[in-house]
Amino acid sequence: MHELSVLQAVLDELPHQIPEGGELRRLELRVGALEHLDSQVMQSGWAALTQGTKYAGSELVIRVVPVRVRCRSCEREYRPDDVSILICPDCGRAYPEVLDGAGLVLQALHVTMPDENRTTGQSFAGG
Repeated sequence: MHELSVLQAVLDELPHQIPEGGELRRLELRVGALEHLDSQVMQSGWAALTQGTKYAGSELVIRVVPVRVRCRSCEREYRPDDVSILICPDCGRAYPEVLDGAGLVLQALHVTMPDENRTTGQSFAGG
């Protein structure tokens, strides 16, 4: 499952993003539709991968971003019905520039700090 390897990479990054002593409450991911990641599989995978870790019980929020492209031949911007076929509906060419809907971005972390007994959020730039 591709989803599990993606989630493991996210987990590997968390110690670098969460302040020492902080407890992860919620993690927000922005996932482009071109990544072909199944949100349900990711939710189940998150629960399985975090079980027995300090991240157990944290919430994973996934925002899937639809694909938006511009045809490099005729400059038309469009959202394809099928992300596996990026053929321009105007000129019929397959020469797209992806404008949105690709990649995975760690959008925000919501962390509780024990000494403050409050939740803080950290947002990340991008998309």
